[in-house]
Amino acid sequence: MSAMTEYRDKADEKHELNKKSLKTLRVLRPTQINDDSTWTFLFIADPYIEGAIYNIGPPLLQKYGEDEAQAVFDRWNDCFAAGQEVYLSKQSDW
Repeated sequence: MSAMTEYRDKADEKHELNKKSLKTLRVLRPTQINDDSTWTFLFIADPYIEGAIYNIGPPLLQKYGEDEAQAVFDRWNDCFAAGQEVYLSKQSDW
């Protein structure tokens, strides 16, 4: 998260969108382990801000440089039992 909060986009408009998006992120922690001995964490952007960066790659690269960013990203990916899934949906208005 420090890479995300310290990230500075070159474009001022995009940088402002990124700062706003950080205030909309939540993480839901599991209360119990899954039947297959894995854990499920949900990252929620509510509201999702169109045009903001939600990809950890550029912030890691900016903070750590190419080699260390890749090492951090590899450690992140090693934590997953399977690939990540992304769902874009809109919450009901009623």
